This record gives sequence, C-alpha cells and structure tokens, in this order.
Amino acid sequence: MSKPAIYREWFQTAIGKEPFDYQLDILARKAGVVINKSRQTGISTVLALKAVAKAALGDQKVLICSKDQQASIHILNDYCQDFLRPMIAAGIVDKPTTDSKALLQWPTGGEIRSFPARPEHVRGYPANYIIFDEAAHFTAEEGLDKKMLEAIGPALAQVGGILDMASTPNGTANEFYRVWEATPEENRLLIP
Repeated sequence: MSKPAIYREWFQTAIGKEPFDYQLDILARKAGVVINKSRQTGISTVLALKAVAKAALGDQKVLICSKDQQASIHILNDYCQDFLRPMIAAGIVDKPTTDSKALLQWPTGGEIRSFPARPEHVRGYPANYIIFDEAAHFTAEEGLDKKMLEAIGPALAQVGGILDMASTPNGTANEFYRVWEATPEENRLLIP
C-alpha cells in the first residue's frame, strides 16, 4: 500500500472521515513546510499524525512546540493519542513504554516530546522532526519567536531535522510572518 493510501486509512480510522487533499499533501512532504492557515482546518491534527508516524514507525525524535503548555499537551494527549489508539489496537505500532502528559517513548528510540514555546526546553534536543504550532503566537515575551528558531537551529543541523511551522496570522511583526515571506512558494501552504 502506498504512503498516501496508508495515511488516508489511518486518518479515516482515527478521525472517522476522509482527509482533505491539503492534509495528504502535508503528510507526503519530505521537506519542511510553512503553513499559513485559518482556524479549525485540521492542521494540528494532521501534524500529529505525521509526528506519530515518524516516532512510532520511523524511530525518530519528534518535538511539538505550541504557544503554551496547555496547547502543546493538547496536541500530544488528544490528537496524537487519537491516531495511536487504533494503530496500537491493529498491531501497526507498539504501545509506548513511556506515556505521560508531555512525552511518548518507544523502546526502539522513537519519541514525541511536547513543550511550550520556551527556548530553554528545546535547546540541544536533537529532533528529527519539529512542529511549531501557532508559531505567530509565540508571544509570551518579546522576541520569543526568534529565540525559538535560534534554539532549534543547532539541533536541526545536528541530525538533519525538519521543521513544519503552522499558524493563524498574527500581524506582520513576528518571525512566522518573516519566515513565511522568505520561504519559497513550493515550501509553503496557504489554507483559507
């Protein structure tokens, strides 16, 4: 079965409906993508599926960062778990050996960590895949969005990791907007 077909099947089993074409596009991308989106478009959901596939099946280290602790834990404990339950029940993936609010780990080395946007939490973590969810809203302190990008830079370079950034707009005076503007057309998605 092809990857898009597998993703479609997992999505249907977990969510109970067909994924949108743009969700399948995000799942199929090998390079990082910057996603400028409206609310309630299913982007956090599809990024959670991508995180589960990379960690549980690909034995990769995944980092999910959101604007605050509640949002980051929500993605891990709700969206990621929505995909894990049926995959575990079907014998596609093993149950994680560590299953806490902010961490899922598999004995093969794959893991998903969830943190609020705080540079001290992510600095030095060698992630293969990083998700910045609602990146334009990393505003708990001035310059936090820029500090987050600086904090993950060495880790991404160390392991050749990939960053997917997604956000609803929040003006033009933030790093998400600057990254969006600087990213080549083929590596960004606008989802109204």
